Amino acid sequence: MKTRYTPVLMLALSIAMANATAVELIGQVNDVNAKAGMMIVDDRTITLAPGAQILGLGGKRLAGIKAIPADSWVSVETAIIDNTYRAKGLKVITAAEAAKKKAAAEDDG
Repeated sequence: MKTRYTPVLMLALSIAMANATAVELIGQVNDVNAKAGMMIVDDRTITLAPGAQILGLGGKRLAGIKAIPADSWVSVETAIIDNTYRAKGLKVITAAEAAKKKAAAEDDG
């Protein structure tokens, strides 16, 4: 399966915290910490690895987003518009869930 990836990700991020506090961010994201990496599950989901940081333009970290918890991945549901990923939502999932999603996507593809 071929997935398109552009270096600049346009993300509208919505994070629902465990304490029901929601932080909504809209920004242009051009870098995901390469050491932690990212996994493109399918055409609609980008999963960031534990320890990844989402950086905005100029390398500034977007407010409200810290490192991803060590035992979790962050799944970004996206739509591709003009060859650019645009996020519809962001949720924390466990690494096991991320692996299951990726395996299911590969089986379908």
